[in-house]
Parts: sequence; C-alpha cells; structure tokens
Amino acid sequence: MASYEPVLGSKSGLVNMAQSSQTSVEPRNTQDTQRREWRATFFSRLPVGELLAIACVAALSGSSVAILRASDGVPVNDWDVSPAVYLSILTTAIGVLLRFAFRRGATIAWWNQALDKSTLTDLHDTFNDRESLLSALRRDPRKWTFVRFASIFVTLIMANGPLLQQASYVDLTEELSYPQATLPIRSQPLANLTTIPTAATSIYQTEFTDIINQYYNRNPITLEPGICEGICNTTVVVGGFDRRCLTRRVDTTTMNLTEGATMFYINPAISSMNESHSLSIDVYYRSTSADIDEDGLNEIARLGGDASRVNSLTWHSCNLTHAYRALNITIQNTTLELDPTMNPLDNHTVEILSRSDLEWNGPYGFGVMLIDNFVSSVAWVISREGDDSTGAPEFTGQTARTYIDRGILSNSSDSAFDRSILTWRDPMPDILRAVDDLSLRYAAVRIPGTPRRALEYLEWVDDNPETQAYIDSVSRGQNQTVQLTQMVQVAVYAFRPLTLWLSVAFTMAAVVGVGATMRGFWHLGRRVSLSPIEVGKAFRAPLFAGVGSNMPARDIVEQAGDFRVQYGVLSSADSHRGLELAIDAESSVMGPKRGEWYD
Repeated sequence: MASYEPVLGSKSGLVNMAQSSQTSVEPRNTQDTQRREWRATFFSRLPVGELLAIACVAALSGSSVAILRASDGVPVNDWDVSPAVYLSILTTAIGVLLRFAFRRGATIAWWNQALDKSTLTDLHDTFNDRESLLSALRRDPRKWTFVRFASIFVTLIMANGPLLQQASYVDLTEELSYPQATLPIRSQPLANLTTIPTAATSIYQTEFTDIINQYYNRNPITLEPGICEGICNTTVVVGGFDRRCLTRRVDTTTMNLTEGATMFYINPAISSMNESHSLSIDVYYRSTSADIDEDGLNEIARLGGDASRVNSLTWHSCNLTHAYRALNITIQNTTLELDPTMNPLDNHTVEILSRSDLEWNGPYGFGVMLIDNFVSSVAWVISREGDDSTGAPEFTGQTARTYIDRGILSNSSDSAFDRSILTWRDPMPDILRAVDDLSLRYAAVRIPGTPRRALEYLEWVDDNPETQAYIDSVSRGQNQTVQLTQMVQVAVYAFRPLTLWLSVAFTMAAVVGVGATMRGFWHLGRRVSLSPIEVGKAFRAPLFAGVGSNMPARDIVEQAGDFRVQYGVLSSADSHRGLELAIDAESSVMGPKRGEWYD
C-alpha cells in the first residue's frame, strides 16, 4: 500500500508529499504566516483570566462567610431568598472557576516541565493529574507537584456544598418586645352573682354559672386573635378580694371540733359584722413541721394546752373583703390564664371596695362556690373500743383526701390522736388561687350576656339604685389598655463556625494550589494548550511537518482545519517493520481489523 508524507502549508488543507519510502521530512514553510515570535515576557504571558478566576474564588469564599454572618440571628421571614440558596450558587460558581483556572494552570505547568528537560513519565503524570483525581491519589506519595496538590483540593471543593449547607441552619430564639394592647377585661366590682328565689336556696346567675363550669372543666379563657403573637405577661386590675391571713399553731384539745382527734378541718363561711360582709376561710391541718413559733406557744399556753404534746395543728385563717386586685396574667396566642408563678397569698390589693350592700352581693357567690367545694371536709382518727393497738382514719369531703401527705399508723398505746402521724399540705394557696381564677374569668365576660339576663339585670339595677350608682362611680371600664411583655419564638438563621471554616480552608487550599501551578508562566513564549494537535506538533509528528513550530493549536487549525485525517493502519517505510497504527491523511490509512497485529 502506498503511503504519503503530507505537509501542512495552506488553509485549503495538506499538500501530499513524496511517497512513504522517503524518511526525511521536507523543509517546513517559512512564510510569514507560519512564523511566530517567542515572546517569553512577564506581561505578555500573564494569565489574566486565570488569575481573575482564582481572585473571584477567594472573593466568593469571603462572600459565603459574609452571608452566613449577615444571616446569623436574623428572622427567617426577613430573607426573601434563604442563605442556603445563595450559598449553593456561590459553591457552584467557585467550582466552575476553580476548574477553569486549574486546567489552565496545569497546562502551563506541563509546558514548563517540557521546557525544563523533564522525562516523558513526568509529562505523562502531570497530564494525568490534570485529568483525573484517581491518578493524583495513586501516584508515588514521595512525588508531589503543585498540579497533583491542586487536583486533589479542586476535587474536594465538591464537598463545599454539603459543608456550607451544614454551616447554615434554622434555630429558634426568643424575641422580647413591649407592645401595648387593649384587653376585654372588665375592671368593675363583683355584683349580682347569685339570685335567691327563697330563703333556703341560692342560685348562680347565668354568667357566673358559665365561668364556674369553665373553671371545673379547666377551659381556657379565650381572646380575639392578634393581641399576642407568642407568650405575653402583664397585669390587669379586676374585681376580686383583699386578703388578710394569719397562720399559727393551735392545741387540738382546746378546739371545739366534732372529734377530739381531728387532724384536718376546713370551713369557708360568709360572716357579717356591723353590716360589713366578708368571706372567711379557716383551715386546720396537721402539717409535716413539728416547729411551733413563739406566738403559737403563747396561744397554746393561753388556751391551757401543753406545748410539749404533738396534738397541735396548723391553723391558717384568711379573711377576704371586696376590692380591686391586681392579677398577673399570661397570654399565649389567644388563651389567657393566671400567671402560675403568682403567689395567691400575696396581697395585691389596689383599692378596697367597702360598701356593705356591694360586699354582700360580691362575696356571697364566691362563698357559695367555696362552700360547695371545700366545706365539711374533715379527717380524724377513731379509737375502736377494746382495741388499743390501732386507730382508724376517717374522712369526709374530697379536700382531706386530696391534700394528704402520707400516712403511717404506729402501735403506740397512747391516745387515738397521738397514734396517727398522718400529715397534710396546706390547701389555702389553692383555695385563694381558685378565688383569683374565678375573679379573672368573671372579668373576662360581658354582663349581661343574654337578652333574658339583661332584663333580670335591669330589674336588679332598679331595685338597687344606690348600689348601681356606687358601681358606676368606681368602675374602671369594660376594657383595659396595658403594656405587654411579649416573648415570641422566632425562627432565625444561625451558622456553625467549624463547618464554615472547614469550607473556607478547602477553598483557600485549592486557590493556593491552582495559583502555584501557574508559576513560571513568564518562561512561555506563546499561549499554550494541551490540544493533541499542538502537542503532536511539539513532538514533531510527520503529519505536521509543514506547520510552523511556534504556532499554537488555534493557528494550526486555522491553517489546515479542513484537512481530513484518520486513525488507522499505515504501512511502514521500513521493510523490516510491519503494519503501524497512526493518524494520517485519510487517503493513506485503512481501518484496523480485528485479530490483526500491529507494530
């Protein structure tokens, strides 16, 4: 098969040369269009685009830090586009720019190696490191180059996405503010809570019945939406009860109780003295503390008791009179309740309401409610006849059972009362909290609430003109404008510094590695590439014998881009050699065949 040694020399294509038996290469064309100056100067060969790319990478990495710091602690709703979206865009841009700069830098490094009398192995390894992370990882660990280093870290940049995604997250924080709000809480005296159709029967009015049922069912007090966005605390003034309480120890032997061995007794009652009505609550209970204060010792001694004995009870007595009371409340979204941290024993009285007929109308309904819930609750120990070894505890009413602490009966042969070591918790705080809860619930409803109730209320007003005039004079209004302490849980952006700085470290390592691959660019006399055409020409491939040796691949293609070539079987000019595979003019080669052997 005849073969030819073509020569490139014109834009129209290659010119067929002599027969393949000629081993020498024809002199190359020395026309001006083929010749190029070797301009190995700093500024002429400065890789501006590549340096701008790695500068942009550094700037974008800094931008990711700025975005995360700017979003730190900022509510999610304040960002139309989440930081994660911006970080994803930045990560993509960083990867594209680094890959571009790395490939150009590795190309510069390859040609610099060629200028520096490198081995073919070194050139081959550098090319592979440019193309494949696997090659960079499998190389001899003792042979490190900037291209190999950069190849690893440019690939690791792909981990930037997950790292930055982990760096940014959403957290919940509490935001404190102090808005004003108008609450539908009446600040009016308690009045007309019950009706008395007969001397023996008292009935709750409609609205008071409703709030007692709500109290029993633990239904929340509801408000209109928009008053509080999270959890709010404030203080409101409602019609309630001033309280004066006394706590001391008393000797049971001097008490006029049903059973001498009484250990728990509670009695709420409505008392009247000098036409001034009040609500009194007395609780007697055996507490866990054996200490008796000095006043208690004196009282026991005055009553003829023996302080050395253990048959003494704690006596907690409170007297409630009609008043305006400041209540601490908590609003959570649309529900309102008493502040659970408020001590009901504290006296938060704002103003005493001392009118006697009003006091009768106010305390009576609450007294009936407390009597229904707490009266006649007693616990005592009965000594069974003929049995000195045990004492049987007896209970009436739910309160004695509810507030019991513990019970262990001893086998002492003393009196029945002494044999018991049953103890109780003080129920008074819960009783007073119930009073405050009902006061708040009553202030949160409108009076009257139904047309029929309105007629009844008008009749009561007509029958009690002086009382109504007093109510009008001390009334503080149907609503209250208060300042809220509002605490809202807000979703805010936050960032994890460790993952952020790991991402920045990977990026900066890649920037340094890529920048180092461009070292020595000033030694190159033209813009180079690793195009197989340009590399083939550099290795003096016969196909390019007629092309200028200092021409870049772009110019070679411009000169001879239309020349048709083929990779295939080419007969060797050496009779001692067999068939060879090469890229040559398509007219000079044939396609390889399966099973054939080639030199």
